[in-house]
Amino acid sequence: MEKDVEITAARVLSMGQSTIGFEIPPEFDGMDTVCATRIVQAFRVRFSKSCDAGVCQRLSNALLEPANPFAARSRRHVRQEAIILGTLVLAALGLAVYFNLSAVVR
Repeated sequence: MEKDVEITAARVLSMGQSTIGFEIPPEFDGMDTVCATRIVQAFRVRFSKSCDAGVCQRLSNALLEPANPFAARSRRHVRQEAIILGTLVLAALGLAVYFNLSAVVR
């Protein structure tokens, strides 16, 4: 671009979108497109390499805090979200049982 040209609003408006091109640069010309089958295949490869593929391990990872890498023998504590969700589910089940049993007695 010319270095001695003063940039004004009129010059910018006169240039318009002619300098802002949407052409694909040459380095991206041979780029592969991603499709759903390739994404699913990548997920399957990734999860097959997973070291914690067991159901119990995945459930414990969802319910417990991450392990402390500096203390290998330390216990994992229950996540606060799991405690709150469990309390809400137990309260809902308790209320459902209570109201169903009280409706049967009458």
